[in-house]
Amino acid sequence: MTHGNPLGKPQTLTLEAISEGKSRRFKWLADGCNLLTLDNSGRYHLEAPTQAFVFGNSHEPDGYNIWRTAYANEQHNIIPFGTVNGCEEFIKNIDALRPDDQLCVKRLQQLASPEFSRRLDYIVLSSNKSFARNKAIEF
Repeated sequence: MTHGNPLGKPQTLTLEAISEGKSRRFKWLADGCNLLTLDNSGRYHLEAPTQAFVFGNSHEPDGYNIWRTAYANEQHNIIPFGTVNGCEEFIKNIDALRPDDQLCVKRLQQLASPEFSRRLDYIVLSSNKSFARNKAIEF
């Protein structure tokens, strides 16, 4: 696989380099807080002046990484939802709840909590083609 560089000369990437790059995509997510670890004070920085919530599909890690990179010099806390992938049926129809949806249910309950939502300064939607026809959710 080749990758363009600023000088315009293609650079060949090894499979190992590609794999390492893919794993780095999730590094910050693994180290930070999420809706299921908000009670872990070592990961969640409630005292930060800015609280941002990132919500999205499989592109949610990209929005998280972009926010964290863009505001690297500011004190903030970024909380990812954990991607809506796997929660679609429950989001569309609350009666679709199945026992294997428990992690999704816990995240949605936390999101619906007034104590949580009052803390948020920003909500970031991170999704590929967020408003495409296949993204429509009927309520």
